[in-house]
Amino acid sequence: MIVLAFSNISNNLSVSLIDKDKLLLDFFIGMQNQLIMISLIFEGIKKVIDKEKIDRVFVTNGPGYYTTTRITCLIAQITAFTLKKELFFVDNFKALKNICFYIFGKQNTLPVIKIASHRYRTEGSIETTNLQEIINLAQKEKKDIIFTDFSEKEKEMLRESGVSFYDFSHIYRSSLAYIYSKNDLKKSENYEIEVVY
Repeated sequence: MIVLAFSNISNNLSVSLIDKDKLLLDFFIGMQNQLIMISLIFEGIKKVIDKEKIDRVFVTNGPGYYTTTRITCLIAQITAFTLKKELFFVDNFKALKNICFYIFGKQNTLPVIKIASHRYRTEGSIETTNLQEIINLAQKEKKDIIFTDFSEKEKEMLRESGVSFYDFSHIYRSSLAYIYSKNDLKKSENYEIEVVY
């Protein structure tokens, strides 16, 4: 099964092409270039595989940076609709937890998504919060924090607090989100996705 996967956990759009858990294509596109680069994405995909061989489209539906999340979901929806392929999705919290479990064997984790400068969301929370409140929650619940896209200053604050954490900035990809979240995928009906902000 060949899957075209998109993810939007930070300011970057992650695009992957996966064939039975084998990575065929993997790259990032910066926030300012996402819509401009869409035609180049598909030109690159055409060089690797005939688009008709794609079996399904996958996307993480947030939360994340507002504009990047909306653009990523829109690109996935249009792609699936145009190719007449099934569209599957999972939220970034679940994807982060699944990656952490499969790579590190850790289950008792608190996924944190940075949605803007100094604004964060945690799993199960509707409101945004600050980093100190996240540290307090992790200490209270005795959980390890997992995240991407934190600055060195934010990571230093975590180190000083003594909370255990995993920085997935260099390993989080749409390919891993898909591969490790297969059991949690939701299928989109009529190419609609509820975007999580």
